[in-house]
Amino acid sequence: MNWAPQVERIDVDPGVAYSGETVQIIGVAIDADNDVLQTRWQQGEADDGVKLGLRDVEMANASFVVPALESLVSVDIEWRVSDGREYSVARRRLQLLPREQISPNPLSCLMGPLQPGPCQ
Repeated sequence: MNWAPQVERIDVDPGVAYSGETVQIIGVAIDADNDVLQTRWQQGEADDGVKLGLRDVEMANASFVVPALESLVSVDIEWRVSDGREYSVARRRLQLLPREQISPNPLSCLMGPLQPGPCQ
């Protein structure tokens, strides 16, 4: 008899990710039969049709760079783990945020009103 591998957890680092940051996705799975496991990450549903460009999709640890965003985006990530006969699938929903521009300090705008930037 063969048992399907079990996904123990999916960790995401950083937990809150902003445009331009690299996100690490770490999967941990076990197989009761000690079979060699094959894995595959893929992107599921995403707000506004955002595409992540996952890297190392056939490894336990994948990554992506958060694309430029206009607003908060929710993205589903799916991890499929197989022992060649049976498989398990786990999903995780990620929240990605746009990089906020730092509001200028009013004093800095008064001291350098002609400098390019957010004071203009």
